Amino acid sequence: MALFHCKPGLEKVLPLNADLTPDGHLAVGGCDVVELARQFGTPLYVFDELTLRARARAYREELGRRYGESLVVYAAKAFINRPLARLFADEGLGLDVVSGGEIAIAHASRFPIG
Repeated sequence: MALFHCKPGLEKVLPLNADLTPDGHLAVGGCDVVELARQFGTPLYVFDELTLRARARAYREELGRRYGESLVVYAAKAFINRPLARLFADEGLGLDVVSGGEIAIAHASRFPIG
């Protein structure tokens, strides 16, 4: 759920830390995304740690409730870097890797292998 009033259904798409700046820009985690785009260019991927962790926990809890001992697995091919791999490892998720680059990132982030 977003912190500001939005069209019905958008709260399911926006990050939990979404808000509006006084200028009416979208902010994620307190960061104005227009300013982020000016600083880093576009396209720009903006991840909200609070949302990622909350979603990972929700998937783990619901899958475990319905199916007992389960493992939620993130597909690295969607997007992966060391901080994201570390976050998912911290949240108890598995990591689906298929390429040498994905394996290298998993190793570099000390993702548990088992």
